[in-house]
Amino acid sequence: MGSLALEITETALMENRDVAEQMLRDLRTLNLKIHIDDFGTGYSSLSYLSRFPIDALKVDSSFVQSMREGHEILRTILALARNLGLETIVEGLETAGQAEKITELGFDYGQGFYFAPPLEPDEVVNHLNSYKNEKKLSS
Repeated sequence: MGSLALEITETALMENRDVAEQMLRDLRTLNLKIHIDDFGTGYSSLSYLSRFPIDALKVDSSFVQSMREGHEILRTILALARNLGLETIVEGLETAGQAEKITELGFDYGQGFYFAPPLEPDEVVNHLNSYKNEKKLSS
């Protein structure tokens, strides 16, 4: 599998499931990884997770912000992803403490202001040469 990933929101996938499924299968032939963005904020039906050819779940930042109330939802999403053989990405990490907690829970990747702010197009190459915006959390 290639290193280029296409992120698609749950909402976009569910608007026309049959077309989305075929489009994702076609994209897979181009060696693209498929990530579901904003996972957990859209549809309650989880049947699409086994129907669509996806590689990773990208957990919405709202779950990071609610970590103070507990980690049960994050643990559940992680278990679901692991059982389906999917990688996990958590977005919205803003502090070292959040990154540490996500690492402790066992998520694969983190993304957010803790690693880098949004960048202008001409800043991206320089930034990528010095540090990755999406960082592997566990070895």
